[in-house]
Amino acid sequence: MKRDRATNGRLYWIANFLAAEKAATNEYPYDLECYEYRTVDGWKNQLIYECIDDGKDYALFSVGKDGIPYTEDDIHAEKYDFSKGY
Repeated sequence: MKRDRATNGRLYWIANFLAAEKAATNEYPYDLECYEYRTVDGWKNQLIYECIDDGKDYALFSVGKDGIPYTEDDIHAEKYDFSKGY
């Protein structure tokens, strides 16, 4: 449970950073290299970030406890849109 909370917290802060970048530049960053030290989940697995559609969208998630992407225990980030006030 503690690792889930830590992972959700990291996803929340990164999603907010991404929303701020989108609001400022009208696109999401190509990668998260500048946030490398904070891009691991509660199990020390690297978070998955994919910039999609030339910066218009993204996917951000944790591979969860099993460390395998695209399985039931993956934890996905909620997206935020500062231009809409949330």
